[in-house]
Amino acid sequence: AWWSEDGTRVYFVDLARGCQVCRLCELDAATGAVRSILEERSDTYLELNPTTWAQPNVRILGERDEIIWFSERDGWGHLYLYDARTGELENQITSGEWLVRDIVRVDEDARRVYFTACGREPERDPCYRHLYGVNLDGSELALLTPEDADHQVSIPPASEIVALAQMALLGGTPSVSGFSPSGRYFVDTWSRMDGPSVSVLRSSEGA
Repeated sequence: AWWSEDGTRVYFVDLARGCQVCRLCELDAATGAVRSILEERSDTYLELNPTTWAQPNVRILGERDEIIWFSERDGWGHLYLYDARTGELENQITSGEWLVRDIVRVDEDARRVYFTACGREPERDPCYRHLYGVNLDGSELALLTPEDADHQVSIPPASEIVALAQMALLGGTPSVSGFSPSGRYFVDTWSRMDGPSVSVLRSSEGA
């Protein structure tokens, strides 16, 4: 669960027992009224992140009342853009025979989302994560971490207390986005089984 930017609403994911129905809900903080914004159903199993206990790949875009939503409906894990007021699908953001792993950052002003994904680069280990950027309409997809290795675009939390809190609330390995507050730069740490890790500073365009 997380607050809206103005503090008047709480958003939360409601996953039904059996994991075949998943809803994004909005709670009015003043009245307690709950509205179901969008719902996805499956005959088998639903998840909002391919990594167990990781943070759901769901983002509310406050200025335009839109939602980025992760789904495996086409057989691969991808991102979709929804209208938060109506719950209607606007467009599929990513597509293809590869897997989105984590949303790292959303630049609402530029209408661009940054995310890690696996299996898109040919003749590479399909478990290697790479960082990509793409416009919310699905155009201008760009690989930002070109080295043939596994890329981690995150940094450890500032304190042990924060780390323990993240583990308790979100599960998995605690970390925060490697992007600078301005969004102009990010820290990329890449490694392979046959070599030590290397940390580099890149621009948001990947340079």
